[in-house]
Amino acid sequence: EYFNNPQNPTDRSNAFPIAWSFLKILGLRNTLNTERMVRLQLWEPIGHYSSGSSVPDFVNWYVHMNRQKYPSTLYVTIKPLDSRGRYHPGIRSVVDGDIEGMRERYNQLAKEIEDSNIVGAEHPMDGQPTDVGSPQMGPLQRVLQKPPRWHKLRSSKCKIPTEQMLTLNTSERGCSSIRFSHNGYFIACAEVNKLQQNNLISIYEIPHDRRVAIFIGHLQMIYDLDWSRTDRYLASASADSSVKIWNFEETQRKPWRSLAHPSFVYCVRFHPSSEDLIVTAGYDKLIRIWNIDKKHGTIVRTMNDHLGYISSLSFNPNGTQLASVDSIGAIKIWNGLPNET
Repeated sequence: EYFNNPQNPTDRSNAFPIAWSFLKILGLRNTLNTERMVRLQLWEPIGHYSSGSSVPDFVNWYVHMNRQKYPSTLYVTIKPLDSRGRYHPGIRSVVDGDIEGMRERYNQLAKEIEDSNIVGAEHPMDGQPTDVGSPQMGPLQRVLQKPPRWHKLRSSKCKIPTEQMLTLNTSERGCSSIRFSHNGYFIACAEVNKLQQNNLISIYEIPHDRRVAIFIGHLQMIYDLDWSRTDRYLASASADSSVKIWNFEETQRKPWRSLAHPSFVYCVRFHPSSEDLIVTAGYDKLIRIWNIDKKHGTIVRTMNDHLGYISSLSFNPNGTQLASVDSIGAIKIWNGLPNET
């Protein structure tokens, strides 16, 4: 009956509270009560409805200790509102309630400039756009000039990608390893070529399908890739018994550093907090920690407790622990690692 006879929402003269409830967004043990159905107990109103009060009645009801349960419950679900398609961050508006639209015009101009740079470019090998060797600005510097991306809120859902966005045309034999950069704008692809041919590392900018760098130097298959924390350097481990460090900031085709090993190198990892420290391992069952400040690198420490060849390495976020796994199934955790050069 109430909805069939719409009234002024500010006119509460005919409104009478029946029940009320409350929900804490942050619950016990800092658990968020969002993105899931929550059952709330309803409570009896306390006192009479006071339309002239500046403080909402339920605020006084909430602090009241002697609450009386209402014989009913209510199911609610709180979800975040995605406002990215509506508003853009910018200069604060002058008028209360006005939309801050300064950023929208800037993003529109930036997109027009970016699209104009893509049109007409050609890839030297497969027709894809590229800016390899661009003298104006390197790809890493260019993406740093872009507006900051929206970050996921703590209460937002993680959407699992289920649709193909693009296809990268690499060599006929495919790729042996791929790795996204930390900023998410680039992906490194280790291409597999025929014997006696150099195995290339191609860097593509996402989502424009544009090859921005080509690294040449490995003589055999590349097993692993890893970016430094700032994406300035890319490391590659290969069957040619070497680990090579590439300077992506300058997009040099030749390796910036080359670390020689006695056998196949299966895995390589940069230290999370230091770009001068790198860890390698492979067929000889040894873990080597390198300082790559000098041209050919310096071995800081070796660890040799594995009985099988080492196939994978992983740091914890702050770099104080290293996990390694070998061919016989042993997983080892290493403590006391150096965190600075």
